[in-house]
Amino acid sequence: MKKHNLNSLNPAKFADLIKNRELSVSSADSAYPLAEFSPNTLANSLHPKKQKLRITEISDFKNCKVFKLSGQCACFTAGQYINVYVNIDGKVCSRPYSLASSPKDASDGFYQIAVKAVDGGLVSKYILQNWSVGTLVEVSDPIGNFTYEPLRDCKNVVGIAGGSGITPFMSLAKSVLEGSEDFNLTILYGCRKEEDILFRFELDSLAEKCDRLKVIYVLSEECKE
Repeated sequence: MKKHNLNSLNPAKFADLIKNRELSVSSADSAYPLAEFSPNTLANSLHPKKQKLRITEISDFKNCKVFKLSGQCACFTAGQYINVYVNIDGKVCSRPYSLASSPKDASDGFYQIAVKAVDGGLVSKYILQNWSVGTLVEVSDPIGNFTYEPLRDCKNVVGIAGGSGITPFMSLAKSVLEGSEDFNLTILYGCRKEEDILFRFELDSLAEKCDRLKVIYVLSEECKE
């Protein structure tokens, strides 16, 4: 093995050492490099604090619109909701909207929410007047505990909904049909008139395809003379 000593060193190699170091430091990126652990990266992608989604489809109902929000959607449990953020006259406002789509739809890249016109409603009015196909919107990650919990809930569940409040039950019904939820669901859905029933075709189709789902419509003004 070759032995080194001071006489074996070449001084020429050290002549520009300090100069080269200073050059490397001055040309380096000023941002401090942060290491990202793969579990944290995965967790942030599955549960982001905020999501940027684009409106790709709008369906009109009486006093209500159903929006399809597409993009890289965070996963969720049927029955949860998202907060929608809108900038109105320079002020950021948020409102919660239950997801009417199923968790499988999220894995396919979209959410579905229903926004109903409300008298004096600041955010709902803004959304109905300003959102269109192509609009980029900001929403939170899915949250909420209005979900089926097998350790807590019975196998036979009765849900009571009115008007646009049918949306979380739509998500639960789709999940039962798709097999991601294991319980029997009966929905008592109250509206004023038959024309006010939101998702009527989808609800009937879901109930027809799955014997674990039953929908009963209660119309408060339909039979009045």
